[in-house]
Amino acid sequence: LTTEGSETIIIQIRTGSTSGTLVATSSTVTVNDTSVETYAVSPSVSSVNEGSSVTWTITTAGVPNGTTLYWTNAGTTTAADFSDSSNSGSFTISANSGTITRTLTSDLTTEGSETIIIQIRTASTSGTVVATSSTVTVNDTSVPTYAVSPSVSSVNEGSSVTWTITTAGVPNGTTLYWTNAGTTVGADFTGGANSGSFTINTNNGSFSLTLSNDLTTEGSETIIIQISTVTVNDTSVETYAVSPSASSVNEGSSLTWTVTTGGVPNGTTLYWTNAGTTTAADFSDATNSGSFTINTNSGTISKTLFNDLALEGSETIIIQIRTGSTSGTIVATSSTVTVNDTSVPTYSVTRNVSSVNEGGTVTYTVTTAGVPNGTTLYWTNSGTSVASDFSDSANSGSFTINSNSGSFTRTLTNDSTTEGSETLIIQIRTGS
Repeated sequence: LTTEGSETIIIQIRTGSTSGTLVATSSTVTVNDTSVETYAVSPSVSSVNEGSSVTWTITTAGVPNGTTLYWTNAGTTTAADFSDSSNSGSFTISANSGTITRTLTSDLTTEGSETIIIQIRTASTSGTVVATSSTVTVNDTSVPTYAVSPSVSSVNEGSSVTWTITTAGVPNGTTLYWTNAGTTVGADFTGGANSGSFTINTNNGSFSLTLSNDLTTEGSETIIIQISTVTVNDTSVETYAVSPSASSVNEGSSLTWTVTTGGVPNGTTLYWTNAGTTTAADFSDATNSGSFTINTNSGTISKTLFNDLALEGSETIIIQIRTGSTSGTIVATSSTVTVNDTSVPTYSVTRNVSSVNEGGTVTYTVTTAGVPNGTTLYWTNSGTSVASDFSDSANSGSFTINSNSGSFTRTLTNDSTTEGSETLIIQIRTGS
């Protein structure tokens, strides 16, 4: 069932064994690949109400039993619109068929029509799309309803009336408001109010009014209660700013960024990333992004620079504040902090003897500070001796630093030439 393209069979005849002498070769037989996998997906309906379910049937050809395929939703619905709070998943193919069933949440939010478009993928939920369903329209059934009824149709002055409000599709804790459109006025009630509010719980709410037993002859009056909702517009535009405690810092030191916000609730998690030239390895905690919490419109980020042994020159830290995640929207960017490189290495070289006869050896020990393990250093000889004066015919070379130390040995050739005294002066070099 694998799509491989055309393949060939060429038979070789051998004597003795399967690795023996080749005595004949057949002509080529071409194997035609007929395993072309196909995929199709179709929904059980073209539209569905919130609270109902839809099933998608996936039909395949050339796909082995037990194959796991994946689905994602490219429609306008989100995970929150489904009872299992997911917007992607997987299923298994058996006998060239598989199904996906999704149940819509009957929420209380008026959203208008939304869509579901199922994409079938191979390998993972981010894999290749091999089939896309037709669009299913999700009908928004969350239109709230309201009804209000009084406990009596007439009442004497001095008595009370209770109004019961029955709703559908109105969340618990919703505040509704009442006004009186009848001929009675505030002075006709014991509290002097002609409007007010109440709270809906489990689709019900109520309030009561008591008529004043005044001494004025007014004739019959009326009470007509009107229920209304009030939309509160959120004018709290969130603001963000971030500033470092210093504009430059040495390796090995610490720095704090203060994040100041406006209109951001206590307990909100914000995220930071570093857009400077420093990397995670430059910090003591080996991280280059993270999160922090806002309380009373403030939060902080503290970082300690690693005092490494690498010569890097000046580097920078630029903190970006993000919402949602470390890849979320950037809402503030700090000024640049310069990291001063304090890793100035030192080198010294000593020899084990101050004079040596031809045929003898000299060992040089190189001691360093601030030079990383494994660093290759180089030596040259600026004395009067030349390459031919040494057993390896070399007048330069290299060695490795470990634990701030390295060494190398030079062996003099015991030649037959009278040259007089000569000198070795070893120079230690970086780079080459």
